[in-house]
Amino acid sequence: MARTEAEGVIVCPATHRRFRYFVKHLKRNSSRGIDGARITKLNIRRIGEDEDIVDFDGIWNLEPTDETRVVFEILRKTYN
Repeated sequence: MARTEAEGVIVCPATHRRFRYFVKHLKRNSSRGIDGARITKLNIRRIGEDEDIVDFDGIWNLEPTDETRVVFEILRKTYN
């Protein structure tokens, strides 16, 4: 199955904080994706920091928190 990668910077509309993201997504839904959909890998971190604050790689290693929920939902609607 073809996999596409995307990365960039997103501004949270609720807090105006900036986050860097990296996402791998498939063209079709997969059992390995978030909620059985297309995102198979997702990392989110604050700009200027080296640690991920959201990490999904087939399983949740770090789930979205209140701080990152809005950013996660935007990315999910875009790529999932």
